[in-house]
Amino acid sequence: MMKIFSIGLLVVAGCMFAGISHGASVNVTLLVAGPGGLMTNTAVAVPDSCSVEDSAGVAHVFGGNSSVCALRVAAEGGLISGFEITDWGFGFSLDSIGGVSNEPDWSEFWIIWKNGTLSDLGIDLTTLANGDELSLEFGPWPGDGAVVETGGGPVVAGPLPATFNQEQAALFLVLNQNEDGSFGSLPFLSDWVAIAFGAYEGQSASVANAKNALAGFLKEDATLDSLTDYERRAMALLALGMDPRNEGPVDVIAKIEEQFDGVQFGSPSAANDDIFALFSLLKSGYAREDEMIKKSFEFVRSFQAEDGSFGGVDMTAAVIQAFALAGMEDESVSRARAYLLSREVRPGDFGNAYSSSWALQALSALNDRADASWLASLQEQDGGLAEETLDNRVWITAYALPAVLGKAWGDILITALPAAVSFETDEGMGLSKGEGDGVSAPLTLEEIQFRVDAVAFEVEALKPQVALLRAEYLARLEAQSLAAGGEKKQVQEYVATATAAEPSLDFQDVSPSTVRFDEASFSADVAGAVSPRFFQSPGGLIAMAVGLGMLIFLILGKGRFTFAAFLRRAA
Repeated sequence: MMKIFSIGLLVVAGCMFAGISHGASVNVTLLVAGPGGLMTNTAVAVPDSCSVEDSAGVAHVFGGNSSVCALRVAAEGGLISGFEITDWGFGFSLDSIGGVSNEPDWSEFWIIWKNGTLSDLGIDLTTLANGDELSLEFGPWPGDGAVVETGGGPVVAGPLPATFNQEQAALFLVLNQNEDGSFGSLPFLSDWVAIAFGAYEGQSASVANAKNALAGFLKEDATLDSLTDYERRAMALLALGMDPRNEGPVDVIAKIEEQFDGVQFGSPSAANDDIFALFSLLKSGYAREDEMIKKSFEFVRSFQAEDGSFGGVDMTAAVIQAFALAGMEDESVSRARAYLLSREVRPGDFGNAYSSSWALQALSALNDRADASWLASLQEQDGGLAEETLDNRVWITAYALPAVLGKAWGDILITALPAAVSFETDEGMGLSKGEGDGVSAPLTLEEIQFRVDAVAFEVEALKPQVALLRAEYLARLEAQSLAAGGEKKQVQEYVATATAAEPSLDFQDVSPSTVRFDEASFSADVAGAVSPRFFQSPGGLIAMAVGLGMLIFLILGKGRFTFAAFLRRAA
């Protein structure tokens, strides 16, 4: 009996040793989305095994790169503020994440998805491999609706949302981004997603990171070959706060200008290329009084039918937005609006989701009412709108996001500085321009406005870079504090205090907990030379203000200010 008992002890000890031995970790993407939106969406390294206490305080060892270990890594790294599991004897349930607990009647609870497929195992038995995507989402059980297999995986037609959830829609787009930053397999999808991201109003760090990756793709993508390609790309770049003349393989504004024949753009038998040329040009320095713009509007007007349409709901909605952007309110706009409303089947439904999205944007451009409830009824549980293929789901979701937010294209695109205006200054910030003969003349009010727009454009372009640098700084600060023995709660409170102490800067798009810190991109020398509390001190705030002032000063003065000029003026 003693021998059997001893052998049993050896077996148990061997199992325990195997459970706690260090096997190979796997790299996975962990996404956690609660009722308030995204909690985290980042890459984590999941160990082969880990020890976790259940809700009763009993420790359990989980092996095989269990999903429980992914949660433990996320909690230890501050990506989520804790989680809880319960041992039911036959398996474990995931009871809460970040203080969000399952409903007592299980009407809503934490649901496990692995690689876009609903997991039929518990949190403990859902094991992970390199490259897997683990999604933990809070909501009703998908089995309450019809699960439809599509190109993008299972789409759950559960209870319809009362209102459109922009966070879930944006998250759906993020999760379907390609590795190179593009979207889908259709070349135009990336541009429409860029416009959707430009309309997005949330604070998701995942969306901010996806926008940066998409911007990187658009800077390198040289697959454009038609006028409408250049027009759509110009709108996409402007939506992301980028300069369509300079931030890409080609100057897309110049490509559009080349297609003007003195009367219209592109094909003389179509109006769509003129319509979309107007958005790009009106946001790139052209005014409605410019001859090219006036001619194009006259050409577009010639396509209006007796019923007020411009060839259907879609193009009519696009024309209305173009006229609204130029501030033109005339009979043709009134007739187009009347036609649009005549095509409304029910509130917000203009025949299909694509046409409805553009129609709602047109109504918003006219400050008219725009009912998005029908589009909201098409939103599935994963945030995307219902369609047959993944590409189409990305497409219509990108269309719908600006529409339900009440944003026309003119509201989304930034105003870029026209290339036709070139400024020269005599010394520093002198308000004068070079005349070509060495004589300086005062700038006109219009040219001063162009200069102000240029500064605003430069500042807008710097925002994502500054936000990421700050996120890296806070991530390093958190890591240093933890390494020095600081308590996690104290560190998190300190980071929150540091964030609140900088009210003059808007960094809401990036969170330090969702940015993977790159050691090579953040100098250890700088980290060691600057006190972690420096940027909270009066001196640190003054230094940041002076630095920002110098940056704007150099942009305005084009770097010509010298100490010699300073001494002359001081004398």
